[in-house]
Amino acid sequence: LDRSTSRYPFSVGFGGYRARQQYDALPEIASWTLNGDLKASLGSHLELSGEWYKGQAVGGLGGGIWTSAVYPEPTDPHSAIHPLRSTGGWAQLKVKPGRRFEFNGAFGQDENEGRDLRFFPTSFTDEGYTPLKKNRTDFVNFIYKPNAFLLFAVEYRHLFTVPVVRESASGDQLNIAAGVRF
Repeated sequence: LDRSTSRYPFSVGFGGYRARQQYDALPEIASWTLNGDLKASLGSHLELSGEWYKGQAVGGLGGGIWTSAVYPEPTDPHSAIHPLRSTGGWAQLKVKPGRRFEFNGAFGQDENEGRDLRFFPTSFTDEGYTPLKKNRTDFVNFIYKPNAFLLFAVEYRHLFTVPVVRESASGDQLNIAAGVRF
């Protein structure tokens, strides 16, 4: 639904995906997603946007923290398979106080369901490592556009990861960037 002709334009989208995946000689697994997205202008200086999904075996689409299925042993990943169900999404608020300035704040998370991760006594991915339960990131940035060609930005990002085994990890990142638009 697109209302770009109204005073406060917004768009909403919904989608889905369904397929079968084959991993060597193992049985096929079902892959599916339900998706939604939103973009809404809240006046001339604010914009809210975001995406959401729920699915199964969607690592190839960027979901499930890039993992579609788990296996029982890292030494014999072709003995059994179990698809991962996951949920994720992000939301961002954009503030434009003037033509040359922009502030953004966002939150995003991708999480695999715990019962799928514990389907085998010790689950592994096809790369031979234990899968991740959750990835989360929060960020704020400031963008300055002095003219039509240049832009400068500074961004702070906090990352948080929860593996199935071992303790969670977090990290902070500060980025400074300059760019040329053409």
